[in-house]
Amino acid sequence: MRRFFFHCAIPHHERKDFSDLKPSGFVPRRYISLFLMRSPLPLHPPYNLTGKVGEPTDLTSLGLPFTEEEIKRAIHDLPSDKSPGPDGFPMKFFRRFWEIIGTDICAAIFSFQHAVRVNGELTNFFFHRRGLRQGDPLSPLLFNLVVDALQSFVQNAAPLTSGPIIIPPRALQFADDTIILLEALSRNLIIVREILANFAKLTGLHINDAKCLFVPVSISHSLLPAYSSILNCMPKQLPVTYLGLPLSIRKLKKIHYKPLIDAFQRKLDGWKAKFLSPAGRLVLVKSVLSALPLHYMQVLKLPSWLIHHLDSIRRRFFWKGTDKCLGGHCLVNWKQCCLPKRSGGLGILDLAVQNQALLLKWLWKLKTEPDATWTNFVQILYGSLDEQTLFANRFISNGLRDILSFRDFFLASLDSHSNDSVPLWRWSTTGVYSTSSAYSVLADPGVRLAHHSKLWKLKAPPRVQIFLWLLLMDKLLTQQNLNLRNWPAIEGCPCCPGVVLETSLHLFLQCPFARSIWDLIQHQFRLPMLHFTTDLTSFWLQNRIHLGTHWDTIWAAATWSVWKERNNRIFSLKAKSPVVLLRDISKLVCLWSNLA
Repeated sequence: MRRFFFHCAIPHHERKDFSDLKPSGFVPRRYISLFLMRSPLPLHPPYNLTGKVGEPTDLTSLGLPFTEEEIKRAIHDLPSDKSPGPDGFPMKFFRRFWEIIGTDICAAIFSFQHAVRVNGELTNFFFHRRGLRQGDPLSPLLFNLVVDALQSFVQNAAPLTSGPIIIPPRALQFADDTIILLEALSRNLIIVREILANFAKLTGLHINDAKCLFVPVSISHSLLPAYSSILNCMPKQLPVTYLGLPLSIRKLKKIHYKPLIDAFQRKLDGWKAKFLSPAGRLVLVKSVLSALPLHYMQVLKLPSWLIHHLDSIRRRFFWKGTDKCLGGHCLVNWKQCCLPKRSGGLGILDLAVQNQALLLKWLWKLKTEPDATWTNFVQILYGSLDEQTLFANRFISNGLRDILSFRDFFLASLDSHSNDSVPLWRWSTTGVYSTSSAYSVLADPGVRLAHHSKLWKLKAPPRVQIFLWLLLMDKLLTQQNLNLRNWPAIEGCPCCPGVVLETSLHLFLQCPFARSIWDLIQHQFRLPMLHFTTDLTSFWLQNRIHLGTHWDTIWAAATWSVWKERNNRIFSLKAKSPVVLLRDISKLVCLWSNLA
């Protein structure tokens, strides 16, 4: 088998070579010249670069070699316990023995060289004088500085607008994805094409026309061929996808949300849900499935049908691990599952509430960031930043109207004692809006169940904690709950001879088998007299008062063992005596007590 994969890997490795490149030396020399060239390239026509410009002295120092003092200061600024490099030494070592090894470190930095590998052959080593190295920690910062030049080109070019409302052209950048917004005139397109050509000459960041497109908005179809010829790229009608989100000037249709639904399905296809415990599925629901729509929810108000559909996917996966899950399989209402743990839920993200909390940040930006692009855009288009005035404007976009639909809660959450120029968010200690603080308020039902907060702190595995959560809510599939669902169930309690309706209270407290277990536990762990109550929650909490937190582990291990014994008697037709079951409980208590 290994020989098979080895022979499959050889052609794949060979495809990395360029068979058409001859060893003439042209390619290596070309790459080396790119990293050694120092003279700046001229711009045609010349553009004025404005924006963030450093002091002349600072700009001059950028071209100077590093000094020994700068290297020493950089190493001393790193944390002492910084992860060691290939040599295995942390930063604390270099700081302590700098007087001994400092000279060697500086020599290594000053003599650092590069080589170019073409078809597996290395060129001669050379000193790096220009260009951005992939993987360099400074590359993201330097890339942003270069992109600022593109923004400066666009803003300082010839006027690109001619309408009564002057909206300056903008270049919106995220990584290597760029959107340039401008008025659709032939001369504007020619100017943009020149800007991109000069930017490519200056920086080496060339435009791939095959991956470019222009999106016409309210433009006559007769003009599209001419515009396409100028820009050398194909037109595409709205909606289009940018950074994974659909952009449109109209209300989105169901088909436009299909990529999000497909993302859920791709995740589910890669998981063996039937082999996961409920605790494992809960982790995947909270950490993966609940995070998938966050990108959409930051800018779009998801329609109710989509939230319901995504909730049904999460619900089916958690309760059943399959594509089909009838209502009876869902032991607890999904709204209850999405409540915070302190309120009796599982802490699963409520998508509708999280969507609202994420969109509220745009209202906060309108209040606190007057110079932000978003704020300027709203001000120019609609002439006002007041929430009530904007909502009354029947010409505002659907997206802005969705955001403004939450204005009542937003305005009520601003501190009334703060002046209008400095609004304070009353739900956070810093007075600054945060999504987490808004979600906590919106998702809080106003009910605090102290015993549920204690439940999730028990020293027990997560699957046992979920079992205890179902037990306290009386949602275990006992005979009583099976009858409510019209599911087949055995008659009577499987742990006692009498034909008694099996309820959670009977199975864990009133059954003679359970009573004998509790008596043995009391003797084994030398506990005082246990208080037997009329419900399971008070039985746990009242005994906890005088037995302490050690009782939590005993109670969890005992109830879990009794439930497993009940299932073994029904499905495997095997039974253990109370003494044997006590040994199992003692092992679990010893094991769980050592859990962190």
